Amino acid sequence: MNDVKVSIIIPVYLYQEKFIACLESTLKQNFPERYEVLLLLLGSDKKTIDIALNYEKKYPQIFRVYSFAFNKGPCLSRNIGIFLSRGKYITFLDSDDELHPDFLNKLYSLAIKENYDIICSGYYYRKKRKHKGYSRINYKGDSKKIVHKLLYSPFLKVRSFCWGRLYKSELLKNDHIYFKTDLKFYEDIPFILEAYSKAKKVCFIKKPLYIYNKRKGSLTDTIKDTLPYHIRSYDSCKEYLPKNKKIPFAIKLQIIYDSYISSKIRKKKFKIVYNSAIKELNNIF
Repeated sequence: MNDVKVSIIIPVYLYQEKFIACLESTLKQNFPERYEVLLLLLGSDKKTIDIALNYEKKYPQIFRVYSFAFNKGPCLSRNIGIFLSRGKYITFLDSDDELHPDFLNKLYSLAIKENYDIICSGYYYRKKRKHKGYSRINYKGDSKKIVHKLLYSPFLKVRSFCWGRLYKSELLKNDHIYFKTDLKFYEDIPFILEAYSKAKKVCFIKKPLYIYNKRKGSLTDTIKDTLPYHIRSYDSCKEYLPKNKKIPFAIKLQIIYDSYISSKIRKKKFKIVYNSAIKELNNIF
């Protein structure tokens, strides 16, 4: 009989300084129920594989390691994790981030009590020092309203990270909600919009329970010109975006920022880059 309540899916590539802290944070959960940690190693180095296997050997009741010689990015890793997961709920954790000790207990208790399809916590942003992230609100109710808040909030209170949340497993599996493997960056956006669009009840709490460690050399740090990647991400989820409306505030603000950076890199006038991007977005909306 399967009694796993939560599956923690961690995609892993190369060894990072915070990897062990990440794994230790999953062991320090104040959670009385059974949970599992799935380590998806795609093209990982020997040091990373050895660490993962040691944790699996030491804590076989918690860790499950799957190692593959190829690396097709975090999207495929997370998708494999969803398929292999046994938990009633699923959460995603990046291999250089950490969970607060109350992450599972707090979110799972609320999810079960109110039968939420998705429940999301606040987060800490840690670079040199740890401080609260800027993107969380208190909200309980209809998922369609949260999509509107995500896209139109003037304060960008609802962001599109896939981490820091519990998703009902049957929602992802029954509705075939997976990460788009053809996206190299910003794959969270279409995943989150599809999940919200197909969910019924969602909840957001402000309490920070996820620790996002900002580090040099991360995957997103390798992107210089972010503009085309954001537009491609929006285009890939256009069926879940509002039709025949103005470009949502949150997206427009992101495009303004992207266009400014892109104009510097391409050595073109901001207005030319921005107008071209808006033209592409108008085809989406």
